[in-house]
Amino acid sequence: MIQNSCTTNERKMTSIFERYLTVWVGLSIIGGILLGKVAPNLATKLDSLAISVNGAPIVSIPIAVCLFL
Repeated sequence: MIQNSCTTNERKMTSIFERYLTVWVGLSIIGGILLGKVAPNLATKLDSLAISVNGAPIVSIPIAVCLFL
């Protein structure tokens, strides 16, 4: 019989990002709200950076870049 070397069900957090994920999400939300208040036209400019087909946006370049990173 093969036994697992890890007998406990505890999972170790391997990075700071994982450990403080809730904090990062909260800071991102607050940052987005503040950015919307400081630069309200930024969303419109970012929306214009999309690849459109027949007038409908198909791929948002800023979102594609963020997902890649």
